[in-house]
Amino acid sequence: MGGWSNTTALNVARTGCAAAGVQTAALAISGATTAPAYLNQTELFNGATWSYGGNINVARMDHGGCGAYNAALAFGGYTGSYTGIAETYNGTVWSMGVTMLAQRSRFAGFGTATAAVAAGGYNGGVLGNTDLFNGTAWTASGNLIVSRSYVKGCGTTAAGLVAGGYVAAVSNVTEVFNGSTWAYGGNLVTARQSANLWGTTTNSISAGGNNASSTYYTNCERYNGSAWSAIAYCTHSVYRSGQAGTVTSAIRIGGDDATTRAYVEVYNEPLTSYSWATGPCLTTGRYYSGGAGESVSEAILFGGTNYLDNAYYQTTESYNGTVWATGGGLSRAKGHVTGSGSKTTAICVGGSNGAYLTDLDVYNGTAWAAGGALNTARDHAAAAGNSSLGLVAGGRGSSPDICTDSELYDGATWSSVGTLNTPRKFLAGCGVQTDAMCSGGYKTSAISNITEKFNGSTWSNSGTLNTVRQYQTIAGVASDAKITGGTDGGGALSTTERWTGATWTIDLSMNYASMYANNGNMGVANNFIVAGGNQTGSTAYAGMQIYTGGIPVLIDGAIFTSTGSQFIQQGWPPAMEGVASLYAFDKYIGPFFDLDYEVAQFEATAAFLANQGIMAPFDFANYPMDATTSMLADLHVDAIMIATLPAMTGSGTLAVRSGIVIQNLPVFTILATGQIGEIGRVSAYLPGLRLAATGLTGGIGGLALPLPFLTITSSGGLAPSAVANLTLPFFYINAHGETKAAQVVFKVLAMNLKNFAITQYDNFDFNSFAEFNGLYLGAKEDGIYPLSGSKDQNTDIDVSLTTGKAFIEHYRLRDLFSYGLTGGQKRSKIARGLHSGYVDFTIQNENGEDLDLDYFEVFGDPVRRKKH
Repeated sequence: MGGWSNTTALNVARTGCAAAGVQTAALAISGATTAPAYLNQTELFNGATWSYGGNINVARMDHGGCGAYNAALAFGGYTGSYTGIAETYNGTVWSMGVTMLAQRSRFAGFGTATAAVAAGGYNGGVLGNTDLFNGTAWTASGNLIVSRSYVKGCGTTAAGLVAGGYVAAVSNVTEVFNGSTWAYGGNLVTARQSANLWGTTTNSISAGGNNASSTYYTNCERYNGSAWSAIAYCTHSVYRSGQAGTVTSAIRIGGDDATTRAYVEVYNEPLTSYSWATGPCLTTGRYYSGGAGESVSEAILFGGTNYLDNAYYQTTESYNGTVWATGGGLSRAKGHVTGSGSKTTAICVGGSNGAYLTDLDVYNGTAWAAGGALNTARDHAAAAGNSSLGLVAGGRGSSPDICTDSELYDGATWSSVGTLNTPRKFLAGCGVQTDAMCSGGYKTSAISNITEKFNGSTWSNSGTLNTVRQYQTIAGVASDAKITGGTDGGGALSTTERWTGATWTIDLSMNYASMYANNGNMGVANNFIVAGGNQTGSTAYAGMQIYTGGIPVLIDGAIFTSTGSQFIQQGWPPAMEGVASLYAFDKYIGPFFDLDYEVAQFEATAAFLANQGIMAPFDFANYPMDATTSMLADLHVDAIMIATLPAMTGSGTLAVRSGIVIQNLPVFTILATGQIGEIGRVSAYLPGLRLAATGLTGGIGGLALPLPFLTITSSGGLAPSAVANLTLPFFYINAHGETKAAQVVFKVLAMNLKNFAITQYDNFDFNSFAEFNGLYLGAKEDGIYPLSGSKDQNTDIDVSLTTGKAFIEHYRLRDLFSYGLTGGQKRSKIARGLHSGYVDFTIQNENGEDLDLDYFEVFGDPVRRKKH
């Protein structure tokens, strides 16, 4: 499931604007201010900032918009009166287009600049008309079953969808278009008007809107082709916003909540869904309890209260991933406690039982023991760390009501440290003593969305929650955490937010709302527990919910996830537009492989497309592959294409020593054309590749299979994204031959540390060397050997010495003299006619004889040139 997050606001606040393009190349077209004053300005978004484009000729609001940022269509709307004027945009200027059949505003407008739909709307009365545009003319098509205004739509001229709107009241009706007629679809969960809509007839999302009065929604819903269901809330409760992008990468622009807004928010959906699931109930229902544990199978919950019974709890419950079991009790019964640490290093900090407490209880996995008392009595604080190095901040106390100080624990005593910038109670925190964060809670007069980070001595302000909340549950660390539930003062919340270390983004909501649940980690950010708490009144719940998700990574504006493996981001390969390239490398198996052994190991590094064709690598190094491992990206064409490559084989015969078989796969190209901004898929399946090598003894088989570039070309707007499914099979390498083992060669290099000369020893199969009592020793698996004597296991030892190169251009070599240690000398004649600028010399022994060399020197006679 995806999530919403805020991005850069418009330069000019506007409501009733139209939009076109994709999330990283979008247009905000016209619209109006609160007055209203109709705007002729166009703003362009590049994924990071807004800039001004060409002004539209007819300023308007509540009009239709579709297409790409450099091929857009704006049509209909309200200018003070209803209009049917259409205009086209080429990325620079607007030009007058073909006027619509019916003047209207507040209608569903979707499609592309050359294939658009206008359905419903208002021109003094509610309309059901549907008109189609083919790039040159508008034609009438089948009317909506339910005429309506303030309606949005998505899809194409052949497969469209509208949902909600206003008839005599707000509507929940969905209708599906087949190119000529409309049919009923499943009803929205929440009736609303002017809610944004993205996607197709079988996969779409709706966001925002209002109830035709003063209620503005953040509710979002997903349609699966038959029914709508609730998903993650958007960040702003506005309606009449512009919409662009796709169902997995949407952008929502402007709008109003009785005040015109410049809000811009984006929705990104991961490739792997997150989920919430219910688990077994606690033994005892409770709220205001503490929690600890670094995994969902090593979690503990302790303390708490139930106001119906006016009871405080002392008991601990532990969860092993399957069931809850009762464990050791706290030092006394208490509620509003705060927890942190692992199951064997947990802390229960503060709390209350009619009075605020300075208690610290520490847990060793089986029993609790008293630790050092807090300096300030408090309950419902933020905590981090464990029983050796702990931290507590904020909370509620007797005087003042909101604690301002923080305390550090060293395993024995607490000491005061820097105060929060905004003191709060009913907040939540996580992390370690030197790297912690806390968020939410209640400040002096209001519920808070403030987040602060702690570096071991001081607190600093950081990103704010999208929703103010108190009594929430947190899990994670200072750089990666989730907050869920709690209350904003209007009842229990189900919304979840993800912390990246700097900002909060909307995540998947819980199955049911919960507040007053465990205060403290029970798991990690991507797998944690929410237990106990309640929704309304004083009833204490015993239920639990478990969050499970992959590891999210943001790559050029698109969120990708991996469960059980990490994505690796590098600067390779460079940015490319419109091209997806697959790189695969066979795993290094070793210098030799056993004969008659089938190798079935493969490791792939692949590049895949993110937004605007930006490439980023995907490393399967720790990912268990099977025969259909796929890499996915996004492709915005309305074609569905499957290209299956035929089987390709290569063969070769090994020589006596070794051989290499190289099979080059041909480059293959997939072309897809379609409407701008629509969604489609291209799937390319690579066949199984097998190398069979047969040779004589000692033969080695090698396989080189360069995979060609896969080029995906799509027509449409600027830098379309792509979805490419590239299925890599297992690679098999078979080698057959006789059983003779390959020859093993050992080499040892030794360096003289005075002159840095290198000596190489061949067939020294020792793993270590030592000098003992003047004797040099070599060790290997079967024993220790002295490195002495004139023979190597009765084999002559060959020795050679090679000098560096000497520059002798002006000398003629005639004789070589060698001087021994005994003072003698030996003269060697040099062949006549030897001329060279650089010469080196090699001296070697004969028949294993001893060779002692003191020094080596070259004498030369200057070259005598003939006179002419």
